[in-house]
Amino acid sequence: MATDGLPYCEVHHVIPLAGGGEDRIENAACLCASHHREVHHGNQRSVIEAQLKQLRAVGW
Repeated sequence: MATDGLPYCEVHHVIPLAGGGEDRIENAACLCASHHREVHHGNQRSVIEAQLKQLRAVGW
């Protein structure tokens, strides 16, 4: 939640720009702040990354 109480999402690049990913909607995922932090720094990082790549591959 934002400080005003409204929900929001954070954009995550499924294939990082530094890794050759494109800054396009097809390479973006909308994540809540908790999952975005987890995919970058958490114990479940590899699981979430794999799920996002799998969703991207099937054309979500």
